[in-house]
Amino acid sequence: MDTSVLRLECGYGLDLVLFGREPGAAWKELDTISLYDAYNNAKLEYQSLIRPGVQELVVQNAATASGTLYQAYFLVFRVLGGRFMTALAVLETAMEPHLGGTPRDEKSTITIEPATKSETGEITQVAHLMIGSRTFLVRSSYSWSGYLHAFAKDETDRVSQLK
Repeated sequence: MDTSVLRLECGYGLDLVLFGREPGAAWKELDTISLYDAYNNAKLEYQSLIRPGVQELVVQNAATASGTLYQAYFLVFRVLGGRFMTALAVLETAMEPHLGGTPRDEKSTITIEPATKSETGEITQVAHLMIGSRTFLVRSSYSWSGYLHAFAKDETDRVSQLK
């Protein structure tokens, strides 16, 4: 089956619509993902993360909350059985104001190592996390799990306190 993804932007919304067709048949809608994108910051690209020649849809900076509280996620979707499947969802950016508690900010740098003939891809997240007056660096790695059909965190995070 041939597939194609259409990106539709309207107001604060971003819809990703999956279309498919069998050879010689007309295109039909298979699935839709609706994302909130108030600031039009979401970045979409295709990457071969599981095996060469097969591409997953990578969405960076997909906002889920905005205003006083801001959160954005790094998402990886794959198409399986004519449906979008979430293969990874990690917090990429967060700004949570004081509001009577401890302020928390997070900004991540995410690196993608594409799949090769012999190995699946790897995703590395380095998060700069500020909680109150303390700053931490948290490094996480995610590898493809055929058993889970998703990216899974490798062992434990590596955390270092910067100040």
